[in-house]
Amino acid sequence: MNKTFLEIVEGEIFYDRVSVTGGVRGAKPVGKGVLRTFKFHVDGFLGTVRSQIHLRNRLSENKYRVLYFAVSDSVPGLMRNLATASAGKKNGCRVISHVHSGAFSTLFERKSTALLAQKLQRLTDTFVFLSPALSEDASRNIPRSKHEIVPNTLDPEVRCKSHEVKTKIASREVRDEMRVLYLSNMIESKGYWDVAKAVRRFNAEATVRITVDFIGAWPTDKARRSFERKLQSFGLGDTARVRGKIEDRTRVRQAYLDADVFVLPTYYPTEAQPVTIIEAMNAATPIIATPHASIPEYVNDDENGYIVDKKSPGQIYNRLKLLTEPENWKRKARAARRTYKNVFAPGAVREKFLAVLRGGEV
Repeated sequence: MNKTFLEIVEGEIFYDRVSVTGGVRGAKPVGKGVLRTFKFHVDGFLGTVRSQIHLRNRLSENKYRVLYFAVSDSVPGLMRNLATASAGKKNGCRVISHVHSGAFSTLFERKSTALLAQKLQRLTDTFVFLSPALSEDASRNIPRSKHEIVPNTLDPEVRCKSHEVKTKIASREVRDEMRVLYLSNMIESKGYWDVAKAVRRFNAEATVRITVDFIGAWPTDKARRSFERKLQSFGLGDTARVRGKIEDRTRVRQAYLDADVFVLPTYYPTEAQPVTIIEAMNAATPIIATPHASIPEYVNDDENGYIVDKKSPGQIYNRLKLLTEPENWKRKARAARRTYKNVFAPGAVREKFLAVLRGGEV
């Protein structure tokens, strides 16, 4: 079960956590060679088998009412999900599958996985989706009677206090610079190149000083070096900082508080409901994002930020210029914080999640 969702219902339900995955999350085979890679995959498979045996033993020994797990959009993940759901059904559990990926519906559309996805659908009593758009996308393959919608929420380490937000908004009146933040995995379809191009133009044409932080894990060191060289050629050596991934959640929280604008012009195929946008709103940071996945459901154009077309650095530049106007920025900062509190704060999500776990009885 997702740790953050567990935290908001602590004390209301009794639960046990069992890992159903094998190996170390995120592990990769070291070095080259078929045998080394083969061993890595075999170890992962055997670890998953052992975890599934442990799960079935726990389910048979205890009278659990609900089996809850997050579903995967990968083929190995689908197989694991099927085994997990089957174990729950066999032991009389109500099976709840939480969908966190925007690509989950593709499992029903590919010939190689369609039958397995349908079987998972039959074994699952309730599918939890992060937004109405993601729920609608799955309605072709999953009966609407099985749909519930519970938006994301945030872990305690990254949540901002009210006085911190008030201080941030007040300090904006006495600064003459624009601090831009991009925080996500450094994947091209997440739009980091578009951010760099927009900041390059802003740096050349606007009178307000601008800085931009790129925070996120890189797929390879080569990709990072190539981007850093490009930033130098853009003349952004003193303006742009490439920080890599930050593990410390308190430092991530401070990055959002320090930022004036959060930009995520994503067109990433499996995007669902980017938590980074919610984290930025929590810090009263106006958003510039694309009309992709569920983003337009909570980023409202010209209210708590701006919606721009995909692959449109010129539009990002124009919206950054609009946000240099102090009163416009303050209105959008306050609106972003309201969106977080009304939709994504633990108090707003808690009752919905409890209702799902209890089958509609809160």
